[in-house]
Amino acid sequence: MAKSFDCNLAPLSSLTIVIPVHNGMPFIENTLRDLLRESHQGFRVIVSEDSSTDGTKQFLQTLKYNCLKIIETKSKISLSENWTLGIIDVRTKYVKLLCADDNFSLTFALEAINLMEIDENVIAVSGQSEVVNAVTGKKLRLRSGAWPFFGKMKCLNAYRLIMAIGRNILGAPSAVVFRTESLKEVMPWDDKYPYMIDVATYLEIFKKNPSKEIYFSRKVSSLFRLTPGSVTDVNRGSHSSQWNSVVREKSKNMGRYTRILSLQGSLFVRVYGILRERAFRRIDKDVAL
Repeated sequence: MAKSFDCNLAPLSSLTIVIPVHNGMPFIENTLRDLLRESHQGFRVIVSEDSSTDGTKQFLQTLKYNCLKIIETKSKISLSENWTLGIIDVRTKYVKLLCADDNFSLTFALEAINLMEIDENVIAVSGQSEVVNAVTGKKLRLRSGAWPFFGKMKCLNAYRLIMAIGRNILGAPSAVVFRTESLKEVMPWDDKYPYMIDVATYLEIFKKNPSKEIYFSRKVSSLFRLTPGSVTDVNRGSHSSQWNSVVREKSKNMGRYTRILSLQGSLFVRVYGILRERAFRRIDKDVAL
């Protein structure tokens, strides 16, 4: 039920930023230093450091902030285990996931929290992402996964839309602020399909909360870097097959209508795959130059 709300009562002390990292240099330095420079705003930061060998661990040990907690693994774990490790340690009402090479807007985070405080039915707020080539620094595009759909959308409709258009409408985790309880209830993350790890989690959230809502904002929430060797880069060729596997798994017991939508979405995925590969080839060419 919606309630009146004073923005001054929603400080960023209700937010935890979770950064899972393995070999995050050099980007983790800039990401954390830019973030911690604003630590007076009251948010918490949890870095889940997964047995890095590139100096990430040593860099983290130089940081002394009351708001910062570093979790270190004793041996290498999977991507999903590292993400889950950070999330289950969150104690605040809201959580923001951030990859070690990305950035996001604290202003957007505060606005997202204010919106969710006003409307208790909204469980996540997603913004647009600026996509940047991590090697050249070239800005590629402004991405909105939900375009042309903005504003509130019921989770069930968001679920069906993903199935129908074959696209991640929330965008990368760095673009979204979640209610912690909504994200925790679908843990652990599953990286059977590495390229689809975020989509698989979103679909599970939507299935568990069909009558709740997602808010899609027109504002820029984050900067997403396309980095050579990243999960996005390494798994791009298997995008279509991973998508179909996730859809088959997540559409079980969701009825005939959803299955029909998923068949349509699979066709769109093939088209997106061709366009995506062309975009990556342009990026590869820029890097080579």
